[in-house]
Amino acid sequence: MLVSSLLLWIASGAIAVSFMLWMLSRKLMSTGIAENRVRTHGHQNGVKALTQVYKKLLRDVYRWSLRVPMLKKKTASLRQQLAPLYSYDEWLLRERTASILLGSGIAILIALSIFVSFDQNLLSWIMLIVVLSVAESLYRDVMITRAEVKLLHLSSMSIGHMRHAYHRYKMVDAALEDTIECSHPMLAPHLQRVAKLISDPDSDSAMAAYEEAAPNRYYKMLGGLSKLVAEYGDPKGTDGSSYLKGLAMIVREMQTELVMRARLDYLLGGLKAIAVIPVLFTDPLERWATTYFPSMELFYHSKLGWCLQLTVFCSVLMCHRILQQLHWISAMAEDQSQRTGWIRRLLEQRIIRRLLDVWVNSRQIGSLKRAQRLLHEANESMTLGHFYGHRFIHAIVTCGICFVLIVSLHLGSTRWIWNQLNTKSLEAGLSMELTKQWILSSNPETGNHGLQLALKTAILKEHPDWSYQRIEQSTKSLVPLAIYDREMKVSWWEVLLPFTVGWGAYYTFVMILRIRIRIRNLDMRTEISQMQSLCMLLRAFERMTAESMMEWMSRCTTMFRRPLQLCLLNWESGSDHALQQLRIHAPYPDFVRLVDKLELAHNHIPLNEAFDDAEQDWFYEQDMLRQHYETSIEAKAGWGRWLGFAPMYALIFLYLVVPLVWMSAEQMRSSFEQIRSL
Repeated sequence: MLVSSLLLWIASGAIAVSFMLWMLSRKLMSTGIAENRVRTHGHQNGVKALTQVYKKLLRDVYRWSLRVPMLKKKTASLRQQLAPLYSYDEWLLRERTASILLGSGIAILIALSIFVSFDQNLLSWIMLIVVLSVAESLYRDVMITRAEVKLLHLSSMSIGHMRHAYHRYKMVDAALEDTIECSHPMLAPHLQRVAKLISDPDSDSAMAAYEEAAPNRYYKMLGGLSKLVAEYGDPKGTDGSSYLKGLAMIVREMQTELVMRARLDYLLGGLKAIAVIPVLFTDPLERWATTYFPSMELFYHSKLGWCLQLTVFCSVLMCHRILQQLHWISAMAEDQSQRTGWIRRLLEQRIIRRLLDVWVNSRQIGSLKRAQRLLHEANESMTLGHFYGHRFIHAIVTCGICFVLIVSLHLGSTRWIWNQLNTKSLEAGLSMELTKQWILSSNPETGNHGLQLALKTAILKEHPDWSYQRIEQSTKSLVPLAIYDREMKVSWWEVLLPFTVGWGAYYTFVMILRIRIRIRNLDMRTEISQMQSLCMLLRAFERMTAESMMEWMSRCTTMFRRPLQLCLLNWESGSDHALQQLRIHAPYPDFVRLVDKLELAHNHIPLNEAFDDAEQDWFYEQDMLRQHYETSIEAKAGWGRWLGFAPMYALIFLYLVVPLVWMSAEQMRSSFEQIRSL
């Protein structure tokens, strides 16, 4: 059975298993959140027992995964991504984490149990790893994104209801309690945390604890604004209540994100799966080509053919990785992507750290400034030593992998060609000793015609009673394989290739950062508009200062969060220097103008006067934001279409066009040798 057919069956089984787990997780979600309500109405004993067994299974899976070294890191990663959504219930958080692990694990176990019962080679194992890694990533992203979108949609409706309740009661705590009573069970724990924040007398510690547990930045803004109004009152501006205006702003931002996510999912939906499809069609395409063009079998089993297969697999992984960056990236995913893991621990070794320091000191100042600016624009917190260390690690690892692959492909091709020689010799009635002696004794300088004459002479000596037609048929089947075996020697470009690939990997890390900057620039305009709305809202509070406004800005942003937090940490040692460093760490023009206003409000004039044009800027930002949304979505859609179909183009060109050109060149070379031998 072909590997592609196996993978198609595996994909179907994984879809069925995922659907079953999704149905069970919906049951778990409804029973886990509304457990108190369910008890009042009662359940059937069978359904209740099944639910308890499923919960116990998930909890056992979670505990077991923490004991396995390879699964421990994956479990911690999933828990960190799900914690903001389900941190109010530790058992539910563990069960949701285990359900995703169980869904991925069952699909992988089914695939491996079927796959190991068939013959495999190196490329088929690489194919299996590529498909399973992409499938696990798709399953995880779908489950987490679905929970985030559901929470966002329900929150926008509940906060809209909270505005009407505030109109009725004119009190924040009363409006919040009324909203909790009629809210969805998924939202009630989050809103109860906001109510607990308002009633807590220790404002600073309560706000810090709430920010750690808030599911997203909108809840951080809701909690902070509600606490601020509950303590200092609701300032009435020329256009009404500031609190109602803030709630309307939060709802509008939520709805904007929902629309953005929906459009991106519509335009980019399915492209990840399309990018993986070429992996499934490598074997069918090879089978078709070898059926109608038998001489192409030599190409597909050669080192060049295997290298082209690896190129297709690498293009699938790269396109899938970049497509993940094009989708909506929440603050949780942004924080998750900044972890360094074993690379950071390796770079912290004393010897490696000293070598990196020597390398950094030997670089020119201009090169160091460009690298530092690149890190600031990409929002990376690593030092210059770690930056160059990452590049060296990428180069060394890539060079090593390329060297191992070349050796493996060379050994695999040699083994295949001798198996073919053995098979063809047995079919022709020749002994393998005769074939080996003929290949080893032949002169490498002789061409195709010389090999044919040498083989015919050896066959006539061994089998003088054979007819001319039988000798000619045996010669035609063995000579191409002998020529291919002669060309299997290690070439100079194979020795140079690992170093060339390593050199390219050294600069690939810079290209990845530049691509990340291009993608981030599409989303910075959105956050600048959100900060303009926040400044227009907070300027009405008399106790608001420039430092407090920066704290608010750090809560509602993802792209500028790290520079703002660093500025707040350095604020006490000198506000002017901290603001100057903020301009350097976030050199975005519109954000720099916003920092200029904060500096003016801190040193010279009141905050309300510094942002007296905030409303005018807000209207301008809204117009620019609508245009930016269209441009951003169209740009991401264009990149997504190109990246989604790039592996398919690579498969057609590298796996079909190049072999046909190679076959034509080989036929032309054989024809010229025959003409020259006449």
